[in-house]
Amino acid sequence: MKKSLLLLLMALSLNACHLDTLGLVYSRSGDVETRFAQSMEYNARTGYASITVPEDNYRVYVITDAHVMEKETRNLDRFVKERLADKDAAPFWINLGDNVNDKGQAGVFENHIAPLAEAGLRHFPTVGNHDLYFGEWEEWRSRFHTSTYWFEVITPGRGKDLFVSLESAGGTLGRSQRAWVEELLTGSKGKYDHITVFTHTHFWKRDNSQSHTSNYNLEETYDLADLFGRMGVEIVLGGHDHATETTLFKGVRYETLESLKMDDISPGYNIFTYGKDIKRTYIPVEK
Repeated sequence: MKKSLLLLLMALSLNACHLDTLGLVYSRSGDVETRFAQSMEYNARTGYASITVPEDNYRVYVITDAHVMEKETRNLDRFVKERLADKDAAPFWINLGDNVNDKGQAGVFENHIAPLAEAGLRHFPTVGNHDLYFGEWEEWRSRFHTSTYWFEVITPGRGKDLFVSLESAGGTLGRSQRAWVEELLTGSKGKYDHITVFTHTHFWKRDNSQSHTSNYNLEETYDLADLFGRMGVEIVLGGHDHATETTLFKGVRYETLESLKMDDISPGYNIFTYGKDIKRTYIPVEK
């Protein structure tokens, strides 16, 4: 058995030069409890954002799984250009992780999204499993600081919406983050028009297309789905599987989003319009 595992890891190393095979077995970016504590330390220093928008209806741009490398940024650049051209969208955007595909590429990603920050557009990211491979959590954290947090959007006449970022890059929320999100949602129930949870790993695993280190076990999926249903979460956004899928469970809408990765079949990003309800528009990018 040990010999078979060794041969499998050797084959993966030879056939996937951008794959952290050791990272598929265990995380070299610490455990989820440590990463959660570090996110909470940052949040305690900076607080949580409250954003005011001028209209009751507003558009939010969302990307996931860009997987950029030095010469593979065309799709990301297309997203940046089109987001900058939309002057009437909300002054922030959401990023569901897997920014990079290899070690040392976080700076490439950050350089290519810099025009958005220069235009005053807030970036709300969560970390993906590829952002943890090769022990890259500290690199990600040095740039984006926290992966577990919340922010709210205040409209002029409709009320407020809550957005919650959860860190699921290692395939679990862990005990501390699970307790944190339950406390947050309990205190938020009935106070917001829409509650959106966003994270990297999608909840409804259909097959074994992703490694065990980055998918929830069934017990955790059912537990979180029950929590979200009881606490009035309306929509949960995820990426990770590079495919579009909508699942309704206990009154909650789960949206798995298509990736922005250059060599995928149908790369693109999404625009979510918040108003009386939440509408999704998929924007493909050119191959």
